[in-house]
Amino acid sequence: MSGKRKAAASLLLVTALTAACGGQSSDQGAGPGGGDAGSAQTPGATKEPVELTFYYMYADSNYDAFMEEHGKLIQKKYPNFSFKFIQNTKGTTPEDIIASKTDVDVFIAINPSMMTIKDLKLDSDISDLVAKYKYDLNRIDPAALNVLRGIGEGKLPGLPFKVNTLGFFYNKELFDKFGVPYPKDGWTWDDVLDTAKKLTRTDGGVQYRGFGIRALGQTMQLNQLSHSMITKEYKATIDNDQWKAYFSKLMPLFQMPGYEPTAANLADAKQSDMFSKEKTLAMLVQMNSDFPKAYQNLDINWDAATFPTFKEKPGVGPQPDIVYYALSATSKHRDEAFLAMTEILTDEVQMARSKLGNPTVLKNQAIRDAFGTENPDLKGKNVKALVPQQYAEPAVYNKYNSKVVGQLAGSIREVILGAKDLNTSLREREEKANKDIEAAIGSAK
Repeated sequence: MSGKRKAAASLLLVTALTAACGGQSSDQGAGPGGGDAGSAQTPGATKEPVELTFYYMYADSNYDAFMEEHGKLIQKKYPNFSFKFIQNTKGTTPEDIIASKTDVDVFIAINPSMMTIKDLKLDSDISDLVAKYKYDLNRIDPAALNVLRGIGEGKLPGLPFKVNTLGFFYNKELFDKFGVPYPKDGWTWDDVLDTAKKLTRTDGGVQYRGFGIRALGQTMQLNQLSHSMITKEYKATIDNDQWKAYFSKLMPLFQMPGYEPTAANLADAKQSDMFSKEKTLAMLVQMNSDFPKAYQNLDINWDAATFPTFKEKPGVGPQPDIVYYALSATSKHRDEAFLAMTEILTDEVQMARSKLGNPTVLKNQAIRDAFGTENPDLKGKNVKALVPQQYAEPAVYNKYNSKVVGQLAGSIREVILGAKDLNTSLREREEKANKDIEAAIGSAK
């Protein structure tokens, strides 16, 4: 499964959220209308039975999982709501939905699939509903809303309800084996390089490496310096001094003596296996939601530290990778769909989700601090390090990003391997990306 699909798949894991929601809310006072913080006023909500159709833009979930993490939580406030769940699979693709004139109320999506919704003209604008119900958008991290507004080109197509990002993990066993101090919160990339050199070695006939990246494309997309890889005018922008400097910071982590990079061991899946299965990789960048789980039986003594920073941007973590509810243009129940979305964004529900390891999109510090506190897989871990105190400002994102990110990831790999020099690689990759974008634009006309 691709990194993007893995990020999306994590949002519908079956959890014990229903029971968890009975705990105390972290609200800071009543929200509009006197309800829980974050609740919308309900002047137009029907008390009659309403069936809402939620469409999941991927094909790796089911109705029961949806009800555990979404439906049942909404029904606590709106017991008259029932749900139909559709996922993107053969016979029920978005194109099939259009052809069959199936009404959808809410899409569950991440950035790439939000672009699909927009291309098919299934996107909407909830600005009128925000005003009607006096919903307080200031509760939500502005970075998450900015990305969504950027996708909507000024419109607000829905609401974010979860945010992933990159995490920095390490294998304590390897640090202990070679007598190297553990990574610390607040490390810079220079600190990581210095430590990686001490851990990249051969011992007992086994080759060990200090550092790896499981999600290279996402590391480019979510970079802390907010470098864009595409312009708003759909032009690739990777052959520039910004990306050259960024590459120059990451490449030495794979080019040091003893690393012996190959196309095979630089692949995302292999980097993951070297860390969690072979246990020959000491430090790994991957999505923060991909922390080792008990059911995976990985037997690794791991922990996390804050994501390494650049000296020019101290304290700034990676960009947010956001999961959204998007109101469908075909919805016949716009008010009820909006109220269902906002219920998941109440302090009570977001607190319960945060405790179980779902990073909140709210600014509420208490909810952020509760991240992972009731997840047994995170017991005894430095869980606060997995959620940045400050996300990087989101870079430009549009429907042709996918034509560029693969070229950018391919470029750094071929330069690390010595197949091409940095200047040539970035120039050729930008040219290829622009040709791909032009072809896609032409085929859409």
